[in-house]
Amino acid sequence: IKKEEILSSFSGKCRNMVRQAERHSVSASETQDFAAFWALLEATLTARHSAKPTHTLTEIQNLVKIAPSHVRLFGAFLQQKMIAGTVVITLNDGALYTLYMAQDYEKSDLHPMHCVLTHVMSVAIAEGRKVLHLGVSTEDGGRKVNEGLFFFKESFGCKPVRRESWSVFL
Repeated sequence: IKKEEILSSFSGKCRNMVRQAERHSVSASETQDFAAFWALLEATLTARHSAKPTHTLTEIQNLVKIAPSHVRLFGAFLQQKMIAGTVVITLNDGALYTLYMAQDYEKSDLHPMHCVLTHVMSVAIAEGRKVLHLGVSTEDGGRKVNEGLFFFKESFGCKPVRRESWSVFL
């Protein structure tokens, strides 16, 4: 599938942001530099949510050692420096899941997340995947929708899915 076909499902604003990233020489590729990404992730979560990642860098690196083809990192780069990225987990032959996303907010005007997610979509399609799950868009244990994050993901042509959990108490 050609990139223009992927972009055609995006909102007009999202398409423009992908093109702006390219004009600013932001590129995306798969990488093994989890340490650089984890620094971005920790800074993002601390600044935006006063939170820490659920997993430590060591835990993710151990997961990569156990299942290297199932835990992958994709980054957006400017002059070979990672400015955004996402950890992608293989759920099964048909589906990928973005476990973490982060960016250098001082470089957000270059739209690196748009660049990296477009690249991940291209990879998913090339691998024959039918689903790319961009993760939850809620806060406070699922009680509050993060509207900004929700609309960001929706701009890529994504459709929301509501999941309910049921518990059996014996």
